[in-house]
Amino acid sequence: ILHPGGGSALMGAGFCRPTSMRGLPFLLIIGLMSILCSRAAEISLPSSMPGHPRLLASEGQFAELRGQIKTDSVSARIYTDLLRRADGMLAQPPVTYQKEGRRLLAVSREALARISTLAMVYRLTDDPRYADHAMAELRAVAAFKDWNPSHYLDTAEMTLAVAIGYDWLYDRLGPDDREACARVIVDLGLPDMA
Repeated sequence: ILHPGGGSALMGAGFCRPTSMRGLPFLLIIGLMSILCSRAAEISLPSSMPGHPRLLASEGQFAELRGQIKTDSVSARIYTDLLRRADGMLAQPPVTYQKEGRRLLAVSREALARISTLAMVYRLTDDPRYADHAMAELRAVAAFKDWNPSHYLDTAEMTLAVAIGYDWLYDRLGPDDREACARVIVDLGLPDMA
């Protein structure tokens, strides 16, 4: 969401941070990555994790965005467009497993667009219709035989879709749906690690 004063309102709310490779030596980045990877076993997770949502935005950031939509005309227009797109998605059946040649990418991208849009609108409106349809999309992709592991991008985008849905809809998902999402992220999203 662009802010009239310049920059991005989503960026200001912590939704994303721009990064640039310019000016950073490639070897420095590789060196840093190898240090981090070599110390991965030493990294300990906190004893308690923050509540959901926590991917891309927290509940506090969604609350800030809800307030911004009420006070900023540019954000309000963007929200109106987002709501219009989500409303159109409500009338569509969930995605189906359908490859184009050897690729599932179009389906993965559609699932990502639908789940993230519907879940975001749910977070902004608290209207269960959006959460329910996003959950139907989650269940559909969880039932796929695979996410086309022969092409990493097909699998990665589907994994991102399910991860966002799991996190942003966590309060609406029952234990079985939570377990199914977690299971397919590992089994279909990370097949070499399962």
